[in-house]
Amino acid sequence: MWGTKRLLEKGGVAKVLKDMINQLVELVCNTESSVRQLYTVGYIISGLSMELMVMDFPKGYSCRIARSKQYDVPSSAEQVKSKLLPLMSVLIASKLLVLRVMKQWKVMSILAPNSEVH
Repeated sequence: MWGTKRLLEKGGVAKVLKDMINQLVELVCNTESSVRQLYTVGYIISGLSMELMVMDFPKGYSCRIARSKQYDVPSSAEQVKSKLLPLMSVLIASKLLVLRVMKQWKVMSILAPNSEVH
């Protein structure tokens, strides 16, 4: 069930994701090919449910937000297979996405050691 608190948090998460991706754009020296490979990941957790939000720059100049479906934490042992496994798989996928962005940033810092990339 979607409450008003959760709906308000979606807007807040989107703003934070935009701020984070803007900082990443600066770290990769605003190189269009690198900007297109950037992603930021956010989670909306409410009670025993979670939703994933991913922001990227597919064309290099405008943001796009993709939202996952709502994942629920199992409340009984019988629900572990049906609810926990999908939740864990989306969490692992989001971690791999973050690691990919971190690798991209490290490559850029090696290629441009004298720039302000840290």
